[in-house]
Amino acid sequence: MNSLTITIPVFNDKTHLFEQLAVLYPQICLNGVQLKILDNDPFSRFSILELSQVYPNIQYFCHPKNVGADMNILASILSCQTKWVWVLSVNDLVKHDCVNKILDLLQLKEDVNPFFFNLGQPVSGTYSGLDDFVSLTSYEDSFAISRCLYNCEKIKDILPEYSRVVETNQGQVFMLFSFLKSNKESTFILSEYDPIQKYLPSQWSKKQFIKGTFVILSHYKILFGNEKEVYKLVKEKLQQMLYFQLFVARSYQKLGIVFFIHYFLKIVFLNYMKLDKFKLYCFIRLLFQREYFLLYRRGVKNISVVDDFNSL
Repeated sequence: MNSLTITIPVFNDKTHLFEQLAVLYPQICLNGVQLKILDNDPFSRFSILELSQVYPNIQYFCHPKNVGADMNILASILSCQTKWVWVLSVNDLVKHDCVNKILDLLQLKEDVNPFFFNLGQPVSGTYSGLDDFVSLTSYEDSFAISRCLYNCEKIKDILPEYSRVVETNQGQVFMLFSFLKSNKESTFILSEYDPIQKYLPSQWSKKQFIKGTFVILSHYKILFGNEKEVYKLVKEKLQQMLYFQLFVARSYQKLGIVFFIHYFLKIVFLNYMKLDKFKLYCFIRLLFQREYFLLYRRGVKNISVVDDFNSL
């Protein structure tokens, strides 16, 4: 039996699913990898018959009710019967050699037996422990859904921790922190290899993501109650991510001005020493010109409109 399962959680927008499958299917057939689709839309018009005729080796499951995006991702991990699982977004279009590359990475590090692979990172290396994990990972894009490979054999006992924070859109991250809290010297891998050819804009609400981040901060405070320096660094990294997500939400998802001001102040008070002139300038400009940050990204940073605002 192969060591990898690829799961694709989907909801109402399946526009790119067949585009994704056209690239993935020949690769999984060649390598014996399992591929599962978990549909979170109980009223889905998606044709399983059409799917099975074109792709007979793919497993399809439709939830009897909408369980929410986070719970669908958790179900994707729970349904895995192989050692490794790759939860893949339907909007992150993969490369034609991605499965081979990932299997090669897993084989290369088999003797290390890491609990987590983080793909598409600035550096490659083998690291261990909570301190390394907190300092090396980025909250802007390290935990993008399609950049993570989970060792199911190692994390299975910590999966209930995910269920505690399913409405925050950050259950995977909390699960990994919880694992490291109990397994302080466990190994994880950073890899520069990015399996995604093209990242399409996400439909996830950044407003809900921002709200969820403040909820999960309270969980981190409890989790790292005896490790104040770790919690401080986690909070600082989350704060930087929140500034960015808030500015993007105002410009890209047309966030209302009341919510924008309210949450800007909440983010500032996480650590007011981290409020620099640039962030204050962006805030003032966005009060009056909602398109400012979008224009800034396209012009100054030369970033395409189809980019999903992952990082500056």
